[in-house]
Amino acid sequence: MSQGRSYRQAPASRPYTPGRAEYTVGVVPSSCRLTSLAMVAAAIGMTALAAQAPPIQRATRTLRSSVDLTVVTVTVRDGDGRLVPDLPAEAFTIYEDGEPQTITQFTHDRVPIGVGLLLDVSDSMYGQRIKDACAAVERFLLELLAQDDALFVMTFNHMPKLLTTWITPDESSTVRSALNAVRP
Repeated sequence: MSQGRSYRQAPASRPYTPGRAEYTVGVVPSSCRLTSLAMVAAAIGMTALAAQAPPIQRATRTLRSSVDLTVVTVTVRDGDGRLVPDLPAEAFTIYEDGEPQTITQFTHDRVPIGVGLLLDVSDSMYGQRIKDACAAVERFLLELLAQDDALFVMTFNHMPKLLTTWITPDESSTVRSALNAVRP
């Protein structure tokens, strides 16, 4: 037998040809029919029993969730792209699902940032250009970032290359040594 089909040798009424076997597809011996019938009957019986069994009762559990505070960080710029500092809470309206919400806390505190710097090291950056770009990265790291900020540096030419993983300004020596090795 193969692939779930049953075969029976053809009736002896045909002449026998050596090396040639004839089979008729689709004829199932009666013993196989009885086994198949018994399996179908068992499956139907188990389905009927399962349908009659009462469902398993589980205790109802209630999920409770709440949000006490949602933090919204905002940077405001004027029409010329300059930062607008020291706006009061009254200058802002927060909406949730189209409904205005009460602002319960307001601060002018600076928020830490995470920055990824991408430095072009293609042949177009040869000479003074790559030196200026590396100096700008160092200045940004040492003069403009706060101690709780984070950054990583990548270079690219034909393929991107990670120069540093996430670091803080305290780890400026890591960036310096990586930038010193950069060549177009």
